[in-house]
Order: sequence, then structure tokens, then C-alpha cells
Amino acid sequence: MLWVPLAFLLAYECRYGFSASPGTVRDCFSIFGESTLAALLIWSFLTLVMRLDGFEGGWTFRAVFSDLFVGVFLLMALLLADGYLSRVYQSRLVFFYFGCFSFAGFLLIRSLVWRMLCSRRFRTSLRRVVILGGGRIAKELSGKIARHPEMRWQVVGYLCPDSRNNGVDAADGKIKRVRTLDVAGFLAQHRVDEIIVAMANPARQTLDLVAQCQRAGIRVLVVPQAYELYISRPRLAELDGLPLIAIDQYELPAGAQAIRRLTGLLVAPVVMLLASPLLLAAVVALTLRKGKAFRKELRCGKDGEPFWMYRLNVDRDQPTLPASEKLLVDLGLSELPQMWNVLRGEMDLVGPRPEPPERVKHYSDWQRQRLRIRPGITGLAQIHGFRDQHSAEQKTRYDLQYILRWSPFLDWSVLLQTVWTLSGRLWRGKTIRREPFPSHWRNEAERPIEEVAYVDHS
Repeated sequence: MLWVPLAFLLAYECRYGFSASPGTVRDCFSIFGESTLAALLIWSFLTLVMRLDGFEGGWTFRAVFSDLFVGVFLLMALLLADGYLSRVYQSRLVFFYFGCFSFAGFLLIRSLVWRMLCSRRFRTSLRRVVILGGGRIAKELSGKIARHPEMRWQVVGYLCPDSRNNGVDAADGKIKRVRTLDVAGFLAQHRVDEIIVAMANPARQTLDLVAQCQRAGIRVLVVPQAYELYISRPRLAELDGLPLIAIDQYELPAGAQAIRRLTGLLVAPVVMLLASPLLLAAVVALTLRKGKAFRKELRCGKDGEPFWMYRLNVDRDQPTLPASEKLLVDLGLSELPQMWNVLRGEMDLVGPRPEPPERVKHYSDWQRQRLRIRPGITGLAQIHGFRDQHSAEQKTRYDLQYILRWSPFLDWSVLLQTVWTLSGRLWRGKTIRREPFPSHWRNEAERPIEEVAYVDHS
């Protein structure tokens, strides 16, 4: 909030020359005072609606950059529209400088906050967390905690019943066993602040352990079971002390499909026009080498309806490809013909990637939820490194997140992140999935508790 007026002041100085006179601030805000106030109100609204704090979905610089770019673009569009409607002349160059300074400042502030949260000094005040359970849910929970340093949690170990200690590897390859009656004291000795229950059908010894932790002042949190099976916004209810979680079926807002369709109709022709030189060169090269430049593949669209999806005639599944064809695949140019599917209304720019019928027929009811909207050329799963060869379950998690979080802002952010991802492939030569937290967080020496198996005291 403080950066908005400072960015206007810097923009004014750049436009009219830097000076140290006390009247500069007065002159700036006598001209741009109303615009500054409007910018503060607009940015506050956009920050809340678009969740621009930088931690939505786990910090990645690519996502924060794209979200802020879309937000600042909307801010500038609204400010310029307000200036035009008010018919008061104000330097457009000042507004241009303000957009540049505000974007750079917002990005720098979030980066500094991220570095502060991840710093060793800040880690001394973290709340020490133990995960009760093993397997996929415990691993997923640990990864999410690592991507959200603003929660001020540090996973220091895992607790599993002795019969279920096969889900998480201990730091030194050994599992320490503690009697159930002694676990609460063991946790207190290691200064554990919170314990998260992440297991289905806890046994009696587990319930006893939770009660011991509560008496010892250790906060207990519970991951509801089957949380990942639905596309929903859960609500907590209560019936005579029995907690209930209401999981309602989530539907896209009214007009969402029309907005997605309109975005495709506006953007697809522009992309095809800009990429036409590269596409024409690829068509000529593939025609000379293989006799035809395009291929079509049967895919399932919205509600499982089959359609023919187009792409360049490149054998993506081959382990070795000519350098030119590998470049087409890495940069996503082989998917450009799918803009024709977008214009025909069979696909959208952003959405779940379409899959062949022989794969769709094996979908579970949970996975079939990704068929509720038109498929897309790119999506959340793709910008996180998942492609056609990955399992449908891995991609479905991101596809359902996209449906649950959908907004026009998210579509534009995903498109920008796709450009970022493709540029990274060109720069590095291959896709590298980096951890979004510092390497010292993975230092085993800083994990004082390994995996602990508690044994029934009976």
C-alpha cells in the first residue's frame, strides 16, 4: 500500500526531472492525488479477488510474476479508463512509469518477504510439527508445508503405528520405536508444538495418543479423509458435538464457459498470426521429410464427447528425435494446430489436456470430473511439469484445482506461466522442476526427529 504513492512520486520525478525541492511531493499529488487514491482502492480490490499475496497454491516465482503482471495490467487499464472518462489531461508517460515501478516494486516486496520467511533467522521461531501417519497423504502434506513458509511450520518428524511404518523413510534408514504411553513425553522433550493427524481409521492407541498430546498442550490438527475425492469448497458443521464436513458439488460460475470461449476466440487468431512464420517453416520441413505436416488424434472433450485433435506430424513418443522436431516439441510448437480446435469450439486455451478414449474409459468417478469442462491446450498440470506420459491421477489433482479456482485472471496467469515454462525449456534445454524452498530446509541434520513408530502399551 505504501509503495503505490511512492511509485507515483518516482514516476512523476522521472517524467519531469529529479529535484530535491520540498514542493515536488506537493506538486505530484496535487496533480495525481485522485489517481493515487483510485490506484490504492483498485489494487486493494484486485489483491483480495486475485489473491496476490504470493502464496496461493505454494510460492513459485513464475506464478507470482504472472499473477502480478495480470493484476498491474488491469490496474493500469482501469486508471487510464478513469482518466479518459474524467477528461482531465494527465501525462500518460507518468502512468507508464507508474506501471513499471509498481510492478517491479510489488515483485521485489514479495521476493523479500519470501526470502525473509525462508531465512535461517526466521526459522528459529517456527512451530515444530510432527505428522501422525505415513504414506501418500503424509508425504503430500509435508510437501505443502514446505511450500508455505508463511504458515510458520517445520516438519520435524513422523509418527506411525508399528504396523504402518512403511510410508515415510527415516532420515538414517532406521525407525525408532516408542511405547504409546511414552509418546507424549517424547514429543514434549523434542519441543513439538503441533501434531497433524493424517491417517484413515485411526486405531485406539492412536486416539489415546491424541488425547495425551492435548493434555500435554500440543495442538492437534486433523486432515479429513477422502479430502481429495471431490471438487468442493468444504464447510464445517456440527451435530451434538459431532463435527461434520459438508462437501458440496462445485459448479463453475454462470457465464464462465462463455468467458473461456470468448478468450479463445480473441487470443487464438493472434497467436496463429504471430507464430505463422515458425509454423509455415515447420510445415514445409515436415512435408519434405515425412510427406505430410499434420496428424489428427482422437480425444475426449467435454462430457467425454470424442473429437479429432490436430497437431504437427511429430512422433513425440520416440526416445530420439531429430533436433528440429525435438525443438518443436520442447517449445510446444507441435501443439499450435490445436488453435483450430479452439476456434471450432472443441477446446479452450486453458483447461485439462484431452486424453484418448482408451484411457478415459478407465477413469474413476473422481477422474471423470475433469471432463466437466472443455479441454485446453495448456493447464495447471502442464505448467507444473506433467505431460501426456504422466498418469491421469497426477494430472487430475491440478485439473480439479483449476476448476475449483477458475477465474478469468487465472486463465491469463496460466497462459503467461506457459510462456515462462516454454522459455525456460529453450534456455535450459530441458525441463527442470526445482524445489520452491531453500536447500538447507532439506538438510537431514536439521531434522532432529526421524520416523518414530509407537507400540501399543498393552
